Amino acid sequence: MIQSGLGYAQGGSRVANPIGIGYATTDPANYTGALTVPVAQQLTNYLTAHGSFNANQLVIVNGGANDILYNLQAVQTGAITPAQATAAIGQAAIDLAGVIGKILQSGATHVLVSNVPDIGTTP
Repeated sequence: MIQSGLGYAQGGSRVANPIGIGYATTDPANYTGALTVPVAQQLTNYLTAHGSFNANQLVIVNGGANDILYNLQAVQTGAITPAQATAAIGQAAIDLAGVIGKILQSGATHVLVSNVPDIGTTP
């Protein structure tokens, strides 16, 4: 994937885990789904390319919904328990807070964090 411009978002990405929505196995040796660039790595990629943010930039961060959906699917298939899903989603929230902290530490003064959509109303 070639990155240009300032947009680093990727559909299906989770906050810190490259196993995106559609990853069909828990065994990486039998990979059959989508690997994605996690939000945390997207930030690292941006900082590697640009060094920092400036005070005039609006940084938009969207993450967490795919972590919820991934873990919900894992519970539905019996791959993990609801308690494990809750813990994983909580960790994704902590990781996303870390991403936002790193954005602020890297010079951004205007950060918009979009809310996770109401997944309960999603078809």
